[in-house]
Amino acid sequence: MAAKLYKATATFPSLGDESRQEVMVEAGGWAAAMGLAARKLKALAPLKRKQIKICSIELQLMDGGAPQSIENSENSTGAAEEQAS
Repeated sequence: MAAKLYKATATFPSLGDESRQEVMVEAGGWAAAMGLAARKLKALAPLKRKQIKICSIELQLMDGGAPQSIENSENSTGAAEEQAS
């Protein structure tokens, strides 16, 4: 399977002015892209040494055709709710 380009846009309500962050990842599928995006987001300067309790991540397929998005929201309990739109 060829790698596809995804744009991950995350919202972290506890960060105030820096609550919206974006990263680009390349992966074979949306699940792998979500994992890579989470790791890249955590490495960003505004998130260093911060405990994240709530975040929302939107994953958008950038390669070919109409953009597709997948949302993943997590809270501190680790429960995830995924929606494909």
